[in-house]
Amino acid sequence: MTRVSRRIGLLGVVVLFGLPVLAQSPAEAPLTNLQVFPETTTRAQLIRTMNAFNESLGVQCSYCHVTDGPGGRPDFASDEKPTKDIARRMVGFRDNINEELPAILGKTDGTRVLCSTCHRGVPIPRQIYQIVFDATANGGGPAAGLARFRELRSEFYGGQSYDFSEGALIEMARRSAAERADDAMAYLQGNLEYYPESARTYRALAQAKNAMGDKAGAIRDLERAAQLDPDNAHISAELQQLKGA
Repeated sequence: MTRVSRRIGLLGVVVLFGLPVLAQSPAEAPLTNLQVFPETTTRAQLIRTMNAFNESLGVQCSYCHVTDGPGGRPDFASDEKPTKDIARRMVGFRDNINEELPAILGKTDGTRVLCSTCHRGVPIPRQIYQIVFDATANGGGPAAGLARFRELRSEFYGGQSYDFSEGALIEMARRSAAERADDAMAYLQGNLEYYPESARTYRALAQAKNAMGDKAGAIRDLERAAQLDPDNAHISAELQQLKGA
């Protein structure tokens, strides 16, 4: 399963956990310790909100609410968990953004920031390159970074949580090229596993190889890129320039 401003997300976490349990509670049971939502909030309204939080962050009630143990009933009124307070703050943060947004944009067109805007199904929203670079730096080089990329792709591909498009690893290579040329090459080679006919990848490989002094290898990759994208004037010009150098 998949997992929106940062504060929105945490708030969403807290509320949404209560959904399944709340749905099983007696309709007449009063809601207690409401600090973000009005006292007039109905159980049905709260359940709908919690479900939305759940989908936005990909979490369960226990992320913010204390439970009696494995499989136990959450204590929704308890403020023991710090994540519950963070969630409340995130809700306020989100609401403040939406209050100021019309004035910033100079129009009212219905645009609103939601929890899912930032969280996209994960409790702690981060860009894919940040996660991969952390793994690369702390876990054994680009091989570790690519391994983390593959793990995330296996779990989240097809959803909105992370960017697994053709350009994702190309952008990581671009960010790495100046100081970590070997890392850049590894990311580009990894991209060919998923996009074997990516002219963009071969062009980036050519640029990386040329920067490393491998002119012959750069020409081969540019020729492959030109085959895959014969109408690309930039690739043709780079190839002619490299051959003429």
